[in-house]
Amino acid sequence: MKMNDPRLHLLLVGGDTGAGEPERLRLMASSHDFLNHLHLVGYSSEPQKFLRVADVVVNSRTDPEPFGLSVVEAMMMAKPLLVHALGGPAETVLDNQTGWHVPEPTLAAFQAGIERALADRPQWRKMGEAGRERALRFFSVPAQVDWYLGHVKQRMKPGKK
Repeated sequence: MKMNDPRLHLLLVGGDTGAGEPERLRLMASSHDFLNHLHLVGYSSEPQKFLRVADVVVNSRTDPEPFGLSVVEAMMMAKPLLVHALGGPAETVLDNQTGWHVPEPTLAAFQAGIERALADRPQWRKMGEAGRERALRFFSVPAQVDWYLGHVKQRMKPGKK
């Protein structure tokens, strides 16, 4: 699948940054004959509804995100992810196993990452399933409770500060 494939749709879910981005994106999409393939949802308190229809999820946050709850949510739904290779998402998503890393937060790097993800289409299901297994192993409620209790017990040992 290529970037100009008519089956390709871009669904953007998230709040407006206030910088006129929605209109800029519409103009850019229109100039590339892509307007009918661009879907701007805006903020949603129920992102899982949109994750359900996605084939690949892109977390396009450009600063080093501390954790990345949306990344774990997408992994729980067995979706491969494209993330900036810095911060929590870079540790959560395993490059070429549960998704893809973008080396820097630039338009060119994200474009190359999307092209890489599109080229890996035969691997999407396998990567999504691997991501779900990883999310359940490390980020499910039972996994987090076990980690927290182990951490507390370790700190409570005599002689520990």
